[in-house]
Amino acid sequence: MRRQGFTLLELLVVVSIIALMIAMLMPSLKRARSHARTSACQMQMRQFMLASIAYAADWAGTLPEPNWGTYTTRPGWLYDRDGSKPRPQSGVLWPFLNNFKIYHCPDHQAPWPNNTQQYSSYTMNGSVCGYGKNDIVYKLSAFRSEDIIFWETHEDSTYWNDGSNFPHEFATGRHPLGDDLGAGNIANVDGSTAWLSTDAYHSLAFPSFPSVRNRLWNRPFTDRGW
Repeated sequence: MRRQGFTLLELLVVVSIIALMIAMLMPSLKRARSHARTSACQMQMRQFMLASIAYAADWAGTLPEPNWGTYTTRPGWLYDRDGSKPRPQSGVLWPFLNNFKIYHCPDHQAPWPNNTQQYSSYTMNGSVCGYGKNDIVYKLSAFRSEDIIFWETHEDSTYWNDGSNFPHEFATGRHPLGDDLGAGNIANVDGSTAWLSTDAYHSLAFPSFPSVRNRLWNRPFTDRGW
């Protein structure tokens, strides 16, 4: 006589094996999803830098206004200060990007704690306008290829109320990899992007207002970078 189906014990064994396999695979799947989101964020940041390069090509080599406080009424990379148009659609990079979704990192989800974060997860380096010391914005060619122009600002930062920041006003920790408890992505002048550990970022950002110029404190034509 032929057996009909499985016994209850056999079914329980099969279910237990499947559950064990899922449990073993979950950490790997979680890491894979995290890597994918980190890579997607890098691709978005690259688009911002490439859009800035394209903008500079149209404006005699000059980078977009960084939306640094109230030092200028001209529209910046992220928004136009006059408030008559929706943000970030009023920013000068919008015509090159035309996609609100890429303004936010996949790991930076609403609700966002302040207005600026409602527009973007990313900030421009205030060095582009000399941290407010200039009446003009620097040209792309004034920077070194490895200089950092965009980074992911910290989601809990109380300082982030404009489209640009000082480097010491912190970066995100939303992309931990390996033993690093926090890290984020950055975009360089040459259009390249990279994952930067929190420790590596802090080694460039601090001490505040350093005595030697580096990739992050990178105001052109200065020894100290600010």
